[in-house]
Amino acid sequence: MKRIALILLCVLFSLSLHADPSLDVIHNSFVSEVSEDNTLLTERDKALIDIVSLGANRSSYLLGERIEKALDDGIAPVEIYEALMHLAPYAGIADADESLRILSSVFEERGIVVDHDGERFSEGKRFSEGFENQVKVAGEGMRAFAEMDPIPRTNEYLITNCFGDYYTREGLDLETREMLTLAILVNEGLEGVIIGHIGGNLNVGRSPEFIQEVILQCLPYAGYPKILLANGCLQTVLDSRQ
Repeated sequence: MKRIALILLCVLFSLSLHADPSLDVIHNSFVSEVSEDNTLLTERDKALIDIVSLGANRSSYLLGERIEKALDDGIAPVEIYEALMHLAPYAGIADADESLRILSSVFEERGIVVDHDGERFSEGKRFSEGFENQVKVAGEGMRAFAEMDPIPRTNEYLITNCFGDYYTREGLDLETREMLTLAILVNEGLEGVIIGHIGGNLNVGRSPEFIQEVILQCLPYAGYPKILLANGCLQTVLDSRQ
């Protein structure tokens, strides 16, 4: 009995730590401040970046709240669904699965049904369309990887799974998916691939100023060290392209 009481006390104490009103006030005020300063991002862009940022950080309660707000603001349910699906190849299946469970709960309460985009491609088309998306994002130099005989398995999976299974899904265009890829990677703090996908965003037509706002939109969720890292990555890419 004492053990059960102790467990309940620990749970209540934990909940009280996460319900600190001072933290809520500071965080919510800062989220608004950053959002207002980012003038190139649309409200849709901001909502989807916020959502994948919270998903990548496994912030269940805040994610549920942000999904609710996005729906109230008119963001299409399929776009929210696809944004969280996009966590899988970059943050991992655990983050994607947990986030989609939270999303499903919100959708169920609101009576929202999304037509899940299942297996649509033959194996050959999965490779060919995935490869074309990879080239659009990473550049013509990727063609050499696909033409290797035999192609290394990791490179093959990047084409068929990452750029084939995920990037070719309906609901979000290529530019939005690449924007969200960068946001997820900023939250993960992965320098090498951040550099690669800053380049990818430039390749699909985003401006350096737009990319800077994507990075800054992640700040309230990722924290300063990861944002400073991403800013350094952006400068590295811009310097390399001068």
